[in-house]
Formats: sequence, structure tokens, C-alpha cells
Amino acid sequence: MSGFVIHALHVGGGTLALAPLPGAGGTYGSDMAHLRDWRPALVISMTTGAEMAAAGAGALPFDVQESGARWIGVPVEDFGVPDAAQAADWTEASAAARAALGGGGRVLVHCRGGCGRSGMAALRLMIETGEAPGAALARLRAQAADRQREIDEEARRARADEDRRDRAWWRDTGRGADEAGLRAYLDRYPEGLFAGTARARLDEIEAARRDAADRAARADWDAAQEADTAEAYAAFLRDHPDSRMAEEARARLDALEEGRAGEEVLAQAREEERIYAGAEVVRVLIERRLAQIGAAPGPVDGRFTEETRDAIRRFQSHRGLPVTGHVSQATAAALMGMR
Repeated sequence: MSGFVIHALHVGGGTLALAPLPGAGGTYGSDMAHLRDWRPALVISMTTGAEMAAAGAGALPFDVQESGARWIGVPVEDFGVPDAAQAADWTEASAAARAALGGGGRVLVHCRGGCGRSGMAALRLMIETGEAPGAALARLRAQAADRQREIDEEARRARADEDRRDRAWWRDTGRGADEAGLRAYLDRYPEGLFAGTARARLDEIEAARRDAADRAARADWDAAQEADTAEAYAAFLRDHPDSRMAEEARARLDALEEGRAGEEVLAQAREEERIYAGAEVVRVLIERRLAQIGAAPGPVDGRFTEETRDAIRRFQSHRGLPVTGHVSQATAAALMGMR
């Protein structure tokens, strides 16, 4: 919705209008087109340069003059009091405005919102053209009420248009029939008419997905327990690393792998680890390499924790090496030689 609405009054033989700063509530280009179409003889800007720049209206003085109108700036801070320099600017602006109005011309005064500073400037012009202060104030107040009604009506129409687009988008994305449609709707209308419904349905979909994952994990766990092999538990952990049964699966896998390796193999692996990975700097390199290949060794600090051992076992199992959880010569060569 564009907030650039020009509200005009007959003053001093001409037309005096109030408006917001072009670009402050809409698109600067379209607001300027509206201003040019109104064909003012004079535009008085009550906004500061910083306000105009923030609204993308830094070129306003040049664009106004290019359109054939005169531009005068009387920059007053919002809620501020004019100083001596601004009072001198107003003297020039008032004289030019009264001359334009007296010749039947159009004068447009704007501030950022089109009410406060521009309203006070309009009131002063009305009085300076000979209108009684009370009557001028009454006319401005009546115009302000009309202006607010127009703004409210425009806002109502804009909301109605947005609601229609909202409903159309909901309809076109399948009225939440699937997850993709629900997410597409929420991306476009995160606070839309059907946002609550969309989020509730997504919650149901996520809950169903979790239930399905739990059922699958339970079925695979039952199968792993029935097989009771290291391969079965390793497969379970690969498919369900975060399941509720994962800790138990790791414990059973460790027990099976310990038995498979045998004490002699374990003793040899421990001795080889002492030789090839006894130094802390080497252990850090091994942990870093395990992390790089996604084996999740835990903190890279040179201390081989049980988490590190699990990572080594996974690597050994993957490479077809004896699964000991210790860095044997073969394990170190395979790990450090990978590209």
C-alpha cells in the first residue's frame, strides 16, 4: 500500500496541499509520478536531508525542479522547533507560496508523514493569506479527519487484497495437503491467515515421522539382537546412531569385537599403538584425521577416550582391519595414507 496521498484545500485563491515525503510509505518513483501529475507550482519540503536520504528521496529537489516546479527546503527536525536560519527559510518559502496561491497556483507542503510539520506550515500559510486562525484550524482539522478516513479505507482495502492473495496462495499450494505445500505457504505468509493451521499440520507430520523412525529402529534392534553379531550391531548403529538403543548396541558391539579380536590381537594392537601413536602430537593428528573423514572421534586433544576408540573401531571395520579400537601399524598406515 502506498501512503502517498495528496490532500488539498482552497487557500488564498489557489490550492494548498499536504502530503507525506515521497518514498516514505511506498515507492519513490511512483510517489513522484503522482506528485508530478498533480502539477504543483511550488513544493516546500519540511524534512531534513537525512530523512529524505533514508526514504530514498535524496534526489527530490532536483526531480521537482526538473518537472517545472519550484522547490524550497525548510528542514525542521521532527518534533523540533525552527531556529533562526529555518525562520529565514520560512520567510522565503511563505512569500513564494503566497505569490503562487494568489495567482491561482498549487502549492504542496510535505513532511515525512504529511501531518505534523506540514500541518503547522499549512496553518501558518492559511493565516498569512488572511484566514482567521480559528477558521483555518477548523478547516485543517476537518481535512485531517477526512485524510485519516481515506488512509483507513486504503488500509482496509490493502488488507482485503492481501487476504485474498493469502487465500489464493493457500488454495494454490493444495490447502496444506502435503508438507511441501505447507512449507511453501509458511515461507510466503509466516503470519498468514492459515499459518497456525499450517504449523499444526507440520507438527503432526513431524510427529508421524518420528513415530515411523522409532518403529523402524525398534524393528532393526530386534533383528540385531536376534542375529547377535558385530556386523548386525554395527549396521544398527550406522542406521540409527541416535536411537534410544544405541548405547546398548555399542556396549554389545564392543563386547563382541573384543571377543573377536582376542587377547593376543589386542595386546599386539596396544603395543603397536604405543610405538606408532604414543606421542601426543601423533594422537592429535590421528584424531584430526578421524574427524576429517566423519568418524566422530570426539575432542581433538591427543587423549584417546572411549569415543575415540569407537571412532577407530568404526574405521577399522570399514577398512576390513582387525577391530581392536587401537591404532595398530596397519590402522595408522591406512588412516594417514588416505586422500
